[in-house]
Amino acid sequence: MSSFLMTAILFSFAGSTALAWRRRLEEQLPLAVAGIVLTLYLFSLFDLFMVGAYVVLIFAGISGVLLIYRSFKANRQEIGQYLLTPGCAAFFLIALWLWYSYRGYMYIEWDDFSHWGLAVKNMSIFAALPSGVREATITYTDYPPASTLFSWLWTWLSGEFNEGDTQRALNMMMFCFLLPMMREQEWKKPGRALAMTILLFVLPLTVNPRCYRTLQVDTALGCIALYVLYSWFFCTRGKTGLLTLSLSLCMLTLVKETGLLLAAMTLLIIIAHEWLGRKDSKRPFLKVLALLTLSCGLGYGSWKGYLHVHHVQEVWSKGFFALDEMVDLLLGHGPDYRYRTIANFLESLCRADWWHTGHWVSVSHAMWIGLMAAGQCWIIDRCPDQQMKLRCRRVFIVLTAEVLVYIGLLLSLYLFQFRVDEAENLISMERYLSSWMLPYIGITLLAFERAWRQNGGSCCQNAPVYLLLGLLMAVSPLMIAQNTVLAHRQNEVSYQTRMDELLPENVRAQLDSASDRVYIVASKDNGYQYYLGAYQFTPVPVQQGMWTTWPVRNKRMTRSEISAIEYTPQEWAEVLLNGAFTYVYLDTIDNRFIRDYQPLFENPRNIRSGRLYRIQQMDDILKLIEVQ
Repeated sequence: MSSFLMTAILFSFAGSTALAWRRRLEEQLPLAVAGIVLTLYLFSLFDLFMVGAYVVLIFAGISGVLLIYRSFKANRQEIGQYLLTPGCAAFFLIALWLWYSYRGYMYIEWDDFSHWGLAVKNMSIFAALPSGVREATITYTDYPPASTLFSWLWTWLSGEFNEGDTQRALNMMMFCFLLPMMREQEWKKPGRALAMTILLFVLPLTVNPRCYRTLQVDTALGCIALYVLYSWFFCTRGKTGLLTLSLSLCMLTLVKETGLLLAAMTLLIIIAHEWLGRKDSKRPFLKVLALLTLSCGLGYGSWKGYLHVHHVQEVWSKGFFALDEMVDLLLGHGPDYRYRTIANFLESLCRADWWHTGHWVSVSHAMWIGLMAAGQCWIIDRCPDQQMKLRCRRVFIVLTAEVLVYIGLLLSLYLFQFRVDEAENLISMERYLSSWMLPYIGITLLAFERAWRQNGGSCCQNAPVYLLLGLLMAVSPLMIAQNTVLAHRQNEVSYQTRMDELLPENVRAQLDSASDRVYIVASKDNGYQYYLGAYQFTPVPVQQGMWTTWPVRNKRMTRSEISAIEYTPQEWAEVLLNGAFTYVYLDTIDNRFIRDYQPLFENPRNIRSGRLYRIQQMDDILKLIEVQ
């Protein structure tokens, strides 16, 4: 039901404005999503979370009435031109895919438990932005809330928290920013329209094969940035177009902190296209640029203001590197792991099979950059006039330079901000890169397709769409299958995985979120079991920082370089007492844990995984008593 309601809400918003402003429905989908998200966000800033949700429903009802009214007033030609377009058909096809493919879906990705899914779950429990709720259980309290607000609305409409609905919401958000690229498709060329729909579906998978199976928002950032560039370069803007662009840029800064960097890079490309080398008056463009910049500032600044008012500390250091560390690295005096990280990073950029996604054509990130640069040269060569040639050259130079800068900044994060193990293993590299590789590849392919049609004869105008689709499908056919015909199999695997790790019912029954606090023990855990446990215990709070008995003193890693905590029995007893913990949950334990910590247990012979133990203090002696 929630999928039907959200599809109807988006269609009513986009359809009513499409008929009113005489724009195609697919062009209005970004406005619908941005309008919903920013409405929820604006009311949430003033602690009117649920009011924002009801305002969205009220406006959706009004839009639905207006849509029906305008549909009766419009003639058949206007309905076909602005409302019932191939883009509209693609929208409903995507909605059908989301409903069908995510039945029984459950999270299995690390970050869904550590923040993105956990944030939506907290919203459902507290009916507020969790960053402003002291009792909330999220760790990354300074993360912006745009995508989680949209996911929450979808689950709220279903009447209960549903993990499949949260993933449907994020995927629909991405497609609403991709579907405007259907604006030139016509019903008289159904094959081309279908090919373009599939191309837009496949495009995100080429840069992040897991983008449709996790709530991580890095690829969604790329979709919004791609839409902004596409709308600026290929669409007639006017006041309505500028409104959508402004709201989209504002939303971009509220999806993730990286969004501000992407917004700045996007604006720099727009400046290169419109301002550099311009001989006529620059005043009109400066006004537009000021509007777009103000939108970014309002989004970013409002969130920072909210965090300041609620005294929320930033979780991550925002600097890319320290100058003295950079100098040491260049002089050859840096830690060994940093040089291994550089080698691994360069190898990954040039290795085509590191995703293990099953492919017919192997294309690495470096190859993508080379292919797109070659395509950009071809486009520049086919420009019809000198002024257009100069503009395209400037845009593509800035676009390619920004890709290289973005890659360099990502490498610096691994070198100077990440832990040793995360840096050497290049954790999440593919999804971090997707934020800018997606707009880079997407805008180049769209420009290539446009240039081909303008320079080719009528017999081959549809060829580039089919060629590009064939290339993208050949890059990751396995991931395409896993997100379509094999989606239910993926859901069954994730369901069984989660059922095997489900908290016992007697554990849930013992806990009260208002008075209890649980300490989770997961021996030899890289963090996954800890974050899964914290997610399952929510809204009952757990300790900050995972437990481990994994040896941390080795040649590659010191105790200060790992986020896990290791205590002596006496230290742990003090932590439990001073932290006002009421229970200990043994998620997974090993023989070392039993050997070292059995004096703290009332019955050392019954120390087992999957058990809950009540903390009891008697005469300054702490005992852990098993809950039957």
